[in-house]
Amino acid sequence: MVRTTPDPGSQKQGPVLSWHYTRSLQPTFLARRQLSGQLAGADALSFSIKSDREGTLMMRLGTAGGKNYLASFHAATGWTDVALRLEDFLAENGGGKLNPASVESLLLADLSGQNRQSLGNRTVWLAELRMSPARAGDVTTVGASAPVNIAGSWTASAGAIRLGSDPLRQIATDVLEWNYELGPVPVFIADRGGTGRFKEAAAGITFRARSDRAGLLFVRLVTSSGSHIVNFTATPYWQTYTFGFDQFVAESNDAGRPDPGRIRGIAVADLNGEKGTLSGRRTVWLTRIGVIGPDRKPIQ
Repeated sequence: MVRTTPDPGSQKQGPVLSWHYTRSLQPTFLARRQLSGQLAGADALSFSIKSDREGTLMMRLGTAGGKNYLASFHAATGWTDVALRLEDFLAENGGGKLNPASVESLLLADLSGQNRQSLGNRTVWLAELRMSPARAGDVTTVGASAPVNIAGSWTASAGAIRLGSDPLRQIATDVLEWNYELGPVPVFIADRGGTGRFKEAAAGITFRARSDRAGLLFVRLVTSSGSHIVNFTATPYWQTYTFGFDQFVAESNDAGRPDPGRIRGIAVADLNGEKGTLSGRRTVWLTRIGVIGPDRKPIQ
């Protein structure tokens, strides 16, 4: 069922699209058509989204030539601002590069029921869908164009880490690759250099990630007063994640909210081996690690 309602949490002033559905073994989708020419000159799709059940959603753009382009992202239980660059949409069946002016339809899909572990009812709320022109350096990237990114030089507690090309050849710049063995203790990659950049990040962080094996990962911010964590599900597909500092949970009662000016380090951790939810080897790839400003948009 789809309807337009006020935000049930009273955080959004404008109308909110509410989509309530039952996840099954078949993909569930919400489609908007008659977009002919509306994306001409645009470089990104931006919107706010939340869900009563956390998980991955996919957006598909259909063109006049019958080709489809896909991008996936994470929907959390609180409002999250998502910006999907049109250049990051991947062609189905070798469709070539997306021409924004040719886009005729937009489809939002939930494929999570196909794994038989995420069935049942779900409600997704969507607001403030807009097309935006690109700005040079919207997000600092890991790669040849920016070999030292927001997190500086990473180190690994286990396994090997390196800068290399995306094995799927879907990301043009180099990506950070971490290959490791899951065991009885948590494993992580961390950096304590280059974090002065957080002083200008009044809202939070953004990045793209994927893993050869789907499962939870944690982002940990270490500050002078304590540490704060947030989790996300990495899948075999590239996804864009954006987390406001208000979504991080303090690991001690006196840590408070993360203060951007007091952040001393950032880490990505895998606890699946300790919890027994995954075993064996795993590889995680990260790129376009950046910060978002007070307007919740990426900043250089």
